[in-house]
Amino acid sequence: MNISRISVFATCLAVGLAVSSGPSIGGSSWSKYSSAKKSASSTSAEQLPSYDANSNSKGYPNGRPFQAIEYDFDKLYYRLDMIDTDLDQIAANLIRVGQAVVRVERNTETIDQNLIRVGQAVVRVERNTETILEDIAGINDDVDLLNNTLEVQVSAKSATDTGVTLYVQVIRNGVGVPDLRRLDFTYGNSFPLGAEAEICEVNCFEEGIGSGLYAIKLVVNESDQTFAGTLMVEDRDGAGTSLVTFDIPAAPTPLPTP
Repeated sequence: MNISRISVFATCLAVGLAVSSGPSIGGSSWSKYSSAKKSASSTSAEQLPSYDANSNSKGYPNGRPFQAIEYDFDKLYYRLDMIDTDLDQIAANLIRVGQAVVRVERNTETIDQNLIRVGQAVVRVERNTETILEDIAGINDDVDLLNNTLEVQVSAKSATDTGVTLYVQVIRNGVGVPDLRRLDFTYGNSFPLGAEAEICEVNCFEEGIGSGLYAIKLVVNESDQTFAGTLMVEDRDGAGTSLVTFDIPAAPTPLPTP
């Protein structure tokens, strides 16, 4: 019976694949193949080359190089899978980093906007502070803020039954108020009821230069009385009042003639 070379090659390949797919070196497939090989060969088992003696086959099972190579590829595939997993993790982490960068950029923009608002508020505070200081100093004459109160102090001297001189100090925010007119002062008598005391009309008003100090004369047509009233001062920015008191002593009793 004639056997072609192709048939022989196919048979050998089938046997080799069956051996390489065996579960272990001591399996039944390997035993059968080994027995058949020994019976068919004229060379004894002791004369076969040893794979252990071959330095190129170290690390592989004897007569099972295909199984060893497949195992090496399995380890290589495992390491490649680990690299692929690590690359996926790196990509995911890079995405998270990018998202964090976007959040940082947005937060930075928000911080910048808030800093701009803070700066604008600081400017407003500075302007309002300057305005308040100007109002306190009386620089803004067209504004009534903090300028609507006058402090008035009165001292009465040398009262007689013909009149009395009132020395008046007018202050706004700690500063004397100059250039007030006679018409800016009003005296109102309260005690005694019906008594006549009023600001005279001629040569009765005098101003101390630039100090807010004034001298006002009252006409009094009563004697032996204690007088009390109020003096009001009012200009275009505000007003203030002060208590006024003075005594007119009784006429001296003449000494009896001897």
